[in-house]
Amino acid sequence: MHLPWVITARTARQLYREKLIDIRSQGIPGSTRYSMLDHGWERFDASATQCGYVGPAPVALADYSQMMPITGRALQAASNDTVGKRFRDLVLPESLLQTLGV
Repeated sequence: MHLPWVITARTARQLYREKLIDIRSQGIPGSTRYSMLDHGWERFDASATQCGYVGPAPVALADYSQMMPITGRALQAASNDTVGKRFRDLVLPESLLQTLGV
């Protein structure tokens, strides 16, 4: 999952407590093997309808943690003037500038 082991272990313990996964074998830290239970698959299916990404964490945890508070803030709509100022140093086709509203 490309996440720090401590976070992965904490998450796995929580999933186990919620009876979403089961422990298949346990050895040294980091070598525990899990299996998904039926209720876990149901939760997975429900989550997959919201986001279909399955794979390693796409960004570093520190970057994600830094951005989460920012994404919750209300964003102010960009005006044509603001967009124009941001794109003024780029050489773009007039049709694209019209599409952007500049």
